[in-house]
Amino acid sequence: MLILKMLVTYSLLAFSINSHAAIIGKVIKVKGDASILEPRTTEAVQVKLNRVIKEDSSILTKKGSLVIIKFKDKTRLVIGPRSKIVVQHVGKQEQGVVSLLKGKLRATVNKNKKGDIKFVVKSKTAAMGVRGTTFQATFNPDNNVTSLLTFNGEVAMVKKDKLEQ
Repeated sequence: MLILKMLVTYSLLAFSINSHAAIIGKVIKVKGDASILEPRTTEAVQVKLNRVIKEDSSILTKKGSLVIIKFKDKTRLVIGPRSKIVVQHVGKQEQGVVSLLKGKLRATVNKNKKGDIKFVVKSKTAAMGVRGTTFQATFNPDNNVTSLLTFNGEVAMVKKDKLEQ
C-alpha cells in the first residue's frame, strides 16, 4: 500500500512539473526527420505537424529535413537541415531567445510597437538582436563561425568574447 501511495505521489509530482513548461508555439510544417526533446524528459520524440512547442525544448533536424514553427507572437522560425536549436523563450510581451547550437535557421520577426529588441539568437560565438525583420543565421561548430544574412530590416550582431564561452 505504501508503494502504491508513493507511485501515485510521484506520478502527480512528475505531471505537475512537466505541465509548468509554457507552450510558446506550434509546428506548422515538417519535412523529413526531426526530433524534439522537451524539458524534464529523457527521450526525444518525432516532430509532428501541429505539435505544441514548450519553452526550453531542443529540436534536431536530420539531413534534408526542416521544421517550421509559428510562435504566439507571430514569429515564424524555419529550422534547416542538420540543425539543432533550443527554444528558450518566446512570448508576446517578452523578448524571445533561441540558441543555435549547429546548422541554420531563418526567422521572420514582426516589429513591436516600442522598437525594442524582440528576438535574440545566440550561438557559441555571437548574439544577434532582432527588432523586426527576416534573416538567416548559421553556426558551424566545427570552425566556430556564425554567419548572418539579413533579407530586410536590420539585425544587430555582436561577437561573443572568448571569456564568456
